[in-house]
Amino acid sequence: MLNRTRIENLVQLLESACGFDGDVIECGVYRGGSLAQIATVLKARRPEKRVFGVDTFEGHPYDYEQDIPEGGKVLHHKGLFAKSQLEKVRLYLGEAGLTNVKLFKGLVEEVLPKELDNERFCFAHLDLDLYKSTKSALSFLVPRMTTGGIIVFDDYGNHESPGVTRAVDEILGENSVEITVKSRDQNQAYWKSV
Repeated sequence: MLNRTRIENLVQLLESACGFDGDVIECGVYRGGSLAQIATVLKARRPEKRVFGVDTFEGHPYDYEQDIPEGGKVLHHKGLFAKSQLEKVRLYLGEAGLTNVKLFKGLVEEVLPKELDNERFCFAHLDLDLYKSTKSALSFLVPRMTTGGIIVFDDYGNHESPGVTRAVDEILGENSVEITVKSRDQNQAYWKSV
């Protein structure tokens, strides 16, 4: 679902962080397109690194007031993207020979502390669209990022996903991220651990 510019930006940021200690995670996998790009780069450049993918694989799990854009038209409603299926993503990654990926199904606020509590990360890609999911992922990931590690956010500053911006600003502080790709439909931004 990411356009070419955002995929290229994602790969460039990944390459700048993959030399640091820690593994890589994507929260908000959907059909696995960006996860496959991440895993392909790491397979070639840092094959020892593990890649984790976390998603409900059943669409958006909830509706919250923080996710309602100005004007009141909710675009990221409960159940959106429900056509993503874990087995289809596994098959897609397997056919691409990407054996460095481990997928987890469930809510980020449940999966991350249960399955990845002892991990450290050099790179994270968050494409969660929603306030609660983004805030939960950030609360977990920020203390586990290695120095120099990068977290990339899709939808930061995007009118359709106001909860993402709010969650990022609450956890990291306003003006803590740099928007690297601006577009009419979606922005992409990143935060670097110091």
